[in-house]
Amino acid sequence: MRTMRQDSRDRPTERLIECPPPRTHGVGRRRHMALDEEFLSMLRGFRPGGGLARSGELTSILAGRSAHIGTLARWIVQGEVIHLDWQHDTWLPVFQFGRPEFAPSAAVKRVLDEFRGVLDPWDSAYWFASPSAALGGRTPAQALEADAELVFEAARLYRYGVDA
Repeated sequence: MRTMRQDSRDRPTERLIECPPPRTHGVGRRRHMALDEEFLSMLRGFRPGGGLARSGELTSILAGRSAHIGTLARWIVQGEVIHLDWQHDTWLPVFQFGRPEFAPSAAVKRVLDEFRGVLDPWDSAYWFASPSAALGGRTPAQALEADAELVFEAARLYRYGVDA
């Protein structure tokens, strides 16, 4: 949810409460500034799990593991991994890849399947990086390994607009 308040210069500012609903796409400078802030928020939210990596970096890692060059692209197209487009590149959170095989998480895919047709890739990534009251203030990315079922239930609640 988002709430509006006034800052010290009497301009409306947004304050995030829980996971915000999917944003509406505005136009112009204001939209780009909001997206900049959201991207920075995602960088912070994904940092504890290894951060964000560009698709080129991950393709190199996969190639070193003898994976086909199109493996990452297939995972993205099939909705098996969290990804977002930013500054003419595709970024992926590192936490979702198991070690040492570097395969995508089945739990992440389950949540992404729940969001399919409801959230776009950016909003799905933002949800994973945002603290949730349903998860005790943890981000879904932080909570997933320890409690995948609770993260899935939080995703389902979010999808149907239920405040937890």
